[in-house]
Amino acid sequence: MKNLDPALLGEMMAAFAHDLRNPLSAVVTNVEFARRLLDPATADKDLVEALDDCAVACELLRRITANLDLLSRNSDALEPERIAVGEVVSELVRSYAGVCAQAGLGVDVAPIAASLDVTSDRTVLALGYENLFADAVQHAPRGSTVRLAAKVDGDGLRFEVRDDGPAIPAELRALALSAAGQTSRGRKTGSRYGRGLALLCAADAARRLGGRVEIDGDTRGSRLAFVVPRR
Repeated sequence: MKNLDPALLGEMMAAFAHDLRNPLSAVVTNVEFARRLLDPATADKDLVEALDDCAVACELLRRITANLDLLSRNSDALEPERIAVGEVVSELVRSYAGVCAQAGLGVDVAPIAASLDVTSDRTVLALGYENLFADAVQHAPRGSTVRLAAKVDGDGLRFEVRDDGPAIPAELRALALSAAGQTSRGRKTGSRYGRGLALLCAADAARRLGGRVEIDGDTRGSRLAFVVPRR
């Protein structure tokens, strides 16, 4: 396995991602079914909390599986479509409601014009922004607020995530977005490792769309941006 052909390795990773989806979907469906059957007013609180924990864990596993699929792709073939930006952001906030509640975080979304849209691959675009959001949720202090925004940036579109967690120092930003920087041997304290290779996968998604990830911030917090062509 040491000298495995990269193309074959990619196919194997894609197969893993594909095979993970079905059992994960079954777990999600059954957890949600069980949650609907319970009356929060009378149900055992430990049971309710256990099911909520399962739902949050499933959300993490879903993103990790999607990231595995993204990294396994040898082709940059995309399926562009016209996308309402507000819908992408709303779906992201809605899907992470339980995660944010468990982390004790608030979410603030800057107003997004209903007419703001972009032509892009919806799956890759949404996953790239989601990874930045997930990184912020992981590192933001409990009781703080993660702030989301989407706006036109020249000829492109800029999705921003701000949090009150530690900003990545300028000298570690390139490392934080690299494959080497995501390994236990390569990363350094301060580079904000994200579960599921969040920053690496956000950067890979942006690259596939012809865009980039920007890292900024200071002592007041961190700012991450997913910038893509608007077309």
